[in-house]
Amino acid sequence: MGAVVFVLLCAFCGVQGGLIDALGKGLDFMEANIGDINLDAVLGTRLVEEQLTSYFDLEADVMPHDIYNRIVALRDKARFISNEGMSQVAKNDPQYFQALGQVMAPSVRPVWYPSQRLSSEAVIVPLPCSRSAFNETDSDTCLQEIVGTERQKNTCMLSSRCVQKMTSPGQRDYMLTHQVLYWQLVEMRGCRESIPHRIRTNLCSNVMRDAKRIAEAQFPRNHRDLFMEQVGLCGMWGFRDFYKDQWVDTFLSWQQESGCYNDRAKWHCADNLTKDVQPRMKRREKIHKDGCLSHKTAVALLAMAVSIRFELEKAV
Repeated sequence: MGAVVFVLLCAFCGVQGGLIDALGKGLDFMEANIGDINLDAVLGTRLVEEQLTSYFDLEADVMPHDIYNRIVALRDKARFISNEGMSQVAKNDPQYFQALGQVMAPSVRPVWYPSQRLSSEAVIVPLPCSRSAFNETDSDTCLQEIVGTERQKNTCMLSSRCVQKMTSPGQRDYMLTHQVLYWQLVEMRGCRESIPHRIRTNLCSNVMRDAKRIAEAQFPRNHRDLFMEQVGLCGMWGFRDFYKDQWVDTFLSWQQESGCYNDRAKWHCADNLTKDVQPRMKRREKIHKDGCLSHKTAVALLAMAVSIRFELEKAV
């Protein structure tokens, strides 16, 4: 019995000393730069807040008291950053806020599913890059149908065009993760009570296909932002396949001492991924001092939050 308790305590110490500390540093960075963060960053901290809230609401029994208290403190900090950051985005980028600001608002129904596995049978060969181009403006239009705008308050106005686009098979990379985000926002805004298991499994099984491809190429610098987005978003749906010790160690190693994530390597879709892919800059990325990037830091924090859940579940 004593040996079992010791093993569990060691596992929890690993969480506390690694992921929780890293998440705390990242949130500290966001708070220190709250006047200069963008919509992507605020959406990221909002998702972190709601994942931590759901975790200790639904699975608090797996947490020692000291870790529970730390997660509550991190949740509270993420909530403060999200609420204050939303006001800052409205002031700093009013046009974009009017168009898409409501994605930063608290969810009607936060995303939460029991831990589950992916299906290898759902994996299909992706379309070539030339046929799976990610258009961020087009994606934003589909998100607006879900959340409304400052001028058009109607929500959950899902067009057949967007539903078809967001269930289109064979997508890859950011187009695929934005299909995931689209359906998660459908849940979060209460447009649907839940998303069918088939859609969730099909999407994230193919996200895993892409994530493995990045890992096999030794995490090219211009695909690290995408990789952490893959881990974070599909982790929100409870797919614990995205939790791997080596992957966690790898993305934690990219964090700067300040708590942020930098490196301006620009993403570029590549049919044959190598370490030397020539990049292109992601639109609307916000660059802070020391080259820190809002979107990259935000997806890293979400990847940490979902990994904390899986690491604690593994320990009990």
